[in-house]
Amino acid sequence: ASDGVVDALVEVDQQTAAIFDELNKDALLVTKDAEYLTETWEAIEGTLKDRHKVIRDFGERLEGLEQNRARTAGGELRNLVDTLLRIAFKSPGEIERVVEGDAFELNAVIIANRKSHAELLALLEKKDVGVGLDAIEKWRLRREAWRQLRHDRAVREFWEDLESQKFVNPPERSSSCLLYTSDAAD
Repeated sequence: ASDGVVDALVEVDQQTAAIFDELNKDALLVTKDAEYLTETWEAIEGTLKDRHKVIRDFGERLEGLEQNRARTAGGELRNLVDTLLRIAFKSPGEIERVVEGDAFELNAVIIANRKSHAELLALLEKKDVGVGLDAIEKWRLRREAWRQLRHDRAVREFWEDLESQKFVNPPERSSSCLLYTSDAAD
């Protein structure tokens, strides 16, 4: 069960990383509009939800395994009691004391397992929250980078346009100047 969880978490984390790999390309990012950032966040949010679902499903599987183990062990203890009573191995009181000790040990193991499961899930969920917060922060940084890249591109294009022949020496002015110089020469 745990190998499947590790593989599923790695797969989801790779999907998230692939989204960020694209988002981290400045040359691509500067050409995109705000809707692209929103769609990218939605995709990241989807992978984060998938990650959380993997952990939640793992917790449910662990709980199911533990409940099945408790049912099976409890059934076997009941069968043991019935068998010992049928063969009259010992008096019913002694049999109950022996089985009660076994049941106590079984309960202690089940409680210890549930505690371990709870601790494991708490660690996984804590890590999940950290991954989510990290993704939010990385996306926000890329959104700010997008804004800066778009700003820088607009300023650069403005200055390129302003310094182009269209403004420095527009065709209308050139033709007017030619007329004035030809009139002055006559």
